[in-house]
Amino acid sequence: MPASRLSGTTFWLGTTAANGATDTYTQITGARQVGGSLGFSWQTQDSTAIEDSWRKTTKTVRDGGNMDLEYNEIPTDPGQVALQACANDTSDLEYNLEVRYAQGDKRRLKVKANSFEPQIGNAGAIRSIRVRLEIENSAVYVAA
Repeated sequence: MPASRLSGTTFWLGTTAANGATDTYTQITGARQVGGSLGFSWQTQDSTAIEDSWRKTTKTVRDGGNMDLEYNEIPTDPGQVALQACANDTSDLEYNLEVRYAQGDKRRLKVKANSFEPQIGNAGAIRSIRVRLEIENSAVYVAA
């Protein structure tokens, strides 16, 4: 099977609805760069006993990590407006996010937008926004 390309991937923000599968999503247009991953890692606690000759750890909670989404600034884009509202939300509610691949499959996850940062560059730069999304669950894969 050939590798799947990322070009054509789109990002869609939902609401705080409990069921992401039935939520209504709005596309965030202009995405141009994404940093981070959609997996998880375990936080661990040292559980080494005095009689152990090797350090022991115990898995405690999963950490979904974060994703930095940078996009071309379009102040009137409904998805960008919704993402800014998500970042300005002072509650601790999680929002639904879908990453839709060009091949038709997608990943669905819960996020909190913990930063909203207009980027500054040089005279040749394009206005852009960077948003840090804290991932609150393991991304669910949905086949095409």
